Amino acid sequence: MAMVRIWFVHNSKEIILKRIVLIAVLMLSPCKARKAFLIDLSGVVVQPWPLGRVKAYDKVALLSHIFLDLKIPSKERVFEFMDKLDFHAPEDFIKSKDTSNTDVPLPICLYQAGMVTAHEILAKAQEVPDNFFVSRREKRVLLNALAIAVDSEIHASIMKLIPETVQILRTLKEEHHELYLLSNWDADSIALLKTRFPDVFGLFDGIVLACHVGRLKPHKNMYTYALNTYNLQAEDCLYIEDQQECIAAL
Repeated sequence: MAMVRIWFVHNSKEIILKRIVLIAVLMLSPCKARKAFLIDLSGVVVQPWPLGRVKAYDKVALLSHIFLDLKIPSKERVFEFMDKLDFHAPEDFIKSKDTSNTDVPLPICLYQAGMVTAHEILAKAQEVPDNFFVSRREKRVLLNALAIAVDSEIHASIMKLIPETVQILRTLKEEHHELYLLSNWDADSIALLKTRFPDVFGLFDGIVLACHVGRLKPHKNMYTYALNTYNLQAEDCLYIEDQQECIAAL
């Protein structure tokens, strides 16, 4: 696709630089002449509060697991547990990656793509054999982590706007550019974010979610769906994204 692309990096030391570069690029006449801007959500428009999910943890189970089992639950262990759930995906299904470039477990990807429900995921989790867990305490901790991962209210509540991006969006809208959101987020979380930030979401001319397509970015169907749905030409678009593999897919 002949689409101009901008990659938002995650390295915190480069946050200020990347936004300066973004503003500079957007001010160049070739980009200002672009008809439409396709924009990622997480890491570009919103980002989580540090330790935002902590308040949702089952703290009794967590502390018991730490001090009695002498184990500190890691992301790798949580992902290992999620990957034990018995789900299958189509052959062309591409999993998304998290901010550390690690594959997101398949159940979460299928949930984002609208192919399974939170209820189905939590039910499958109960089928994981007890011998997988170090103890009943760890099982409680891992089930809690999974429940948080598919809780749209928690997911939406811990997000905050990135003010520099919001200002850029407002400027682009004032200059009569079209803005479209492309996201792997689930539909319920997006609905809650729209309620929290109606002014910002009101700037977008359209929203394309993975659940509309049944595939996640970086699958090409996400991009062709956006172009076809909103009658856009790739050469008239600029794409802003924070995941390198999504940029590379174009």
